[in-house]
Order: sequence, then C-alpha cells, then structure tokens
Amino acid sequence: MKGTHWLRNIVRQILHEKRERCDDDVDFALEHTYPGRPPCHAELSGCASPRLIHTFLSRDLAPPGLARPFQKIKVLVLMRNPKDVCTSYYFWSQNVNYFKTPESWETFQADFLDGNVTRGSYYDHVLGWWKMKDDPHFLFIKYEDLRKKTFSSVKDIAAFLNKPLSDEDVDFVVKSCSFETPIEPGKKLAKIKRKGVVGDWKNNFTQPQSEAFDNHFKDRFEGSGLEFEYE
Repeated sequence: MKGTHWLRNIVRQILHEKRERCDDDVDFALEHTYPGRPPCHAELSGCASPRLIHTFLSRDLAPPGLARPFQKIKVLVLMRNPKDVCTSYYFWSQNVNYFKTPESWETFQADFLDGNVTRGSYYDHVLGWWKMKDDPHFLFIKYEDLRKKTFSSVKDIAAFLNKPLSDEDVDFVVKSCSFETPIEPGKKLAKIKRKGVVGDWKNNFTQPQSEAFDNHFKDRFEGSGLEFEYE
C-alpha cells in the first residue's frame, strides 16, 4: 500500500463516519483514465459532496481548484523523504504493467535524481506544493509523522476536515487503516502494498548513493525550511 492510498483510506474512513473497513476502497487518480470507464473528472461530476479526490500531479499541472483552492476545498499534501520515495517507486514500478520496468536499481536512482521518471522531478513536485504551506486550505503531512505518530496525525487530519473524532473513533480509524492489517490477495491494494517502514532505503542504498541524495537534497531544498526523517 502506497502512502497516498493509505492517506486516502484514512480520509475516507473519517468522512464516512462508519464503523466499517475500507482498506480496498481506492478509486483511480484524477489524472488516470482506464478502458471502459469515463475519465475520473466525469465520474466525479456525478458524485455527492464531499468528493474525495487523489492525484499524483504536480501543482503546475493540477486543476485550479486544487492548485489554488477556494471556499470549502481542502487539500492534504503527503510528503516523504526522497530516499524512501525512490526505493518505493522502484519496487512499485516493477509490480505494475503500465510502467516500463526499470533496467536496474542504479539506472533508476540516477533517473530519479535527474527527474527522468514517469511523474517527473520529486524535488519540483514537493517544492511546487510547498509554496502553499501558509494557505489555510492546505494541510501538509509528512509520511514519517503519519507512520510514527498515527494517532495524533489522524486527529489532526480529522480536525482539518472539520470532522473531529473521539479518541475511540480515532483508534478505530488507526487500526482499520493500518499497514499491519492484512489485505486479502486479489484486492486492489494487494499488489502495491509493501513494508511502509521509514528507513527502508537502507536496504538498497550504498554509502556513495546515500551521499549523492544528501547533496542533491541540500542543494535543491536549501532555504525551503523542509527537513525529513530518514529512519
């Protein structure tokens, strides 16, 4: 289960206000279109409010309502340290049939640093959305915090969505959407669920590769105020 899908499940559980599991209730992203189905935006037009939308688009490609939200629109932006993102992205690319399988870990890592991957530059993506950090329509969530402090993070998300939860309800959301909760084979998320741990990059990076990422991060994020946990 990728971080985006995990967060989506948490938000859906909060909005539903129901005591039922929804770990496989994941629709395709805003920018995706599949054979036999209308575009996501067309399906959304017929949905009742509040609509729950997820996207992997960078801010410069996102619709105006997401890039510059107004009225009741709320945007949650999930961010994760670049080393774990690269690691997760690499293994995920091997498990889906609509992306080119990476030639090698070394090649993929170099492409990731250069922004030559399907969804573009990680750094441009994060910094693009980070420009909205002071906008009250946005809540920025670090994956590392969501993983290590899930209870308080869920409470913060619920408050941001104007759906305050009791401690009992928060506990239910945490448990029902947990990475540790098994997903049955064949379910939508079964193919993309991995470890989800913070620091999994250590199992794949060499010391020189880690240092290259550190230098790149320092160069690109200098002055942004953004920092991440790596373990």
